[in-house]
This record gives sequence, structure tokens and C-alpha cells, in this order.
Amino acid sequence: MTDMINPMYLEAATIQQLSQHFHRDPEFKSTILLDFLTPAGLQLLEEEEKNLSFVPSGNPIVSRGDYAQSSDLITDVFTNQIFIELISRITGEAISFDTIQAMQYSHRGYQIIHDDAILPPGVDVILDLTPTWDDEMGGTVVYTDGSGQFYTIPSNYGSLAVIKRPAGLHFFVKYVNHYADNLHRNIIIGNSTVER
Repeated sequence: MTDMINPMYLEAATIQQLSQHFHRDPEFKSTILLDFLTPAGLQLLEEEEKNLSFVPSGNPIVSRGDYAQSSDLITDVFTNQIFIELISRITGEAISFDTIQAMQYSHRGYQIIHDDAILPPGVDVILDLTPTWDDEMGGTVVYTDGSGQFYTIPSNYGSLAVIKRPAGLHFFVKYVNHYADNLHRNIIIGNSTVER
């Protein structure tokens, strides 16, 4: 696993800085790890993601996109002790991933907040596997607390976003507009509960 993660993210000083950044905003605890994977690790996960069995969402009222369950390799990355310890040290929470899902959105794709998507408090990690994307195309993950506050997770190829999800904070995926043309927005989201 250590050969897949950018080595700077395994350094104690970097982890401390990430934790400080994560806790900077008490309303929306988050941080984004740019270039999280090594080039070889990124290529390996991209190839793995391309081979997943994506199926269309079953309810177009709440979402339109293709979804796939995690493969063994992707699950191994998200459940690897080094990965878990890194996320736990950044967040200050003992975590375990309940779901790991690949999502793919193309033109007219979206996901709204709905009862089936409301999760208990925890931590989300979002791995961006979209090589070519502009946020003006839509497809960004947006968190909202229901009172008018919105927090957008910008697209950034190879990045890993870490987000604390307290009760009342939920995410949706913005509508992918015609600017996307034939491009696809590819992300893997791991949802965890907080163990303590």
C-alpha cells in the first residue's frame, strides 16, 4: 500500500498540517489531499475502475448515473491499515468504512438528497479518478446542512477529499450539463461511521 500513496502523505509533519487544516472550519471539517496517489497507484486504480460492472441507478427521480460496488483491489486500498490510520490521524476519529462505491456521471447525470442516501454521522473520503473535467460541467459533490450553507468539493484528478459528516450534513451531485459532451465524472466514495 505504501507504494500507492504519495510518500509525503506518510510524513508526520504533513499529517499534522492536514489535521490542522481539517479542523480549521468547525462548521465543515474537511481537507483535500492533492496528488494523493503515486502515478503507478493512480494508473492501477483507474484501470481497476474501468473494469467495474457499472449499472444505471434504479430511481431516476433521485439520481441518474452509473454505480458499481467496489472491487477487491479498491476495497483493499480503503481498508488497508496504513490508509485507515492516515484518515484517522487527520480526522482524530477511529473509523471503519461501511460502504465503498464507484460512481460515474455523464451528461444529464445527478444525485439529489433523498431518504435512502441519508447516512449516520461519520467520515467520507472521495477519490477523484476523472482525468479531464471542468467544474463548469457540473458533476461536483456538494455538501449542505439544509440551512442554506453549501460546501463544494472541487474536482481534482488524483485527489482524495476527507469530509466529516455530522448529523444533518448530506451531499448531492450537481447536474452534469451539456458542456461535459462525452466525458464521464468518475469518483469512488467511501462512507464510514465513527467508531467511538
